[in-house]
Amino acid sequence: MAIDKYDNLYVGNFVNDIIHKVTPGGTATVFAHLSLPGIPYTPFTGYLTYANDNIYVAGTIINRVYKITLAAQVAILAGTGEQGAQDGAPATATFTGPNGIAADPSGNVLYISESVSKRLRRIVSLKKL
Repeated sequence: MAIDKYDNLYVGNFVNDIIHKVTPGGTATVFAHLSLPGIPYTPFTGYLTYANDNIYVAGTIINRVYKITLAAQVAILAGTGEQGAQDGAPATATFTGPNGIAADPSGNVLYISESVSKRLRRIVSLKKL
């Protein structure tokens, strides 16, 4: 779950690849679908975090990290989709079961834990991506 600066709550539904948004008044809506062109099924664990007006999602089975703007624009932030432990640029990095995700208080660093490799990864300069 994640809460944005407007106190909206975001909850992941990993069965349907949907992120729900719940307003402070209690109204629940579908905020975003994680399916992307060419990637019909985007399984994730439901782990979300908020930073810099974006929601970030750990895609556990597909080995990717997603960025969703508050306008519900979904994009792959990091990971090729291949299983691995390659550090480097977001487009070439590989993950092995990313299942936890958090941002630092400044919103500049994203931390990703991996369930299979037991590694903690980070994406720095988040505000520039």
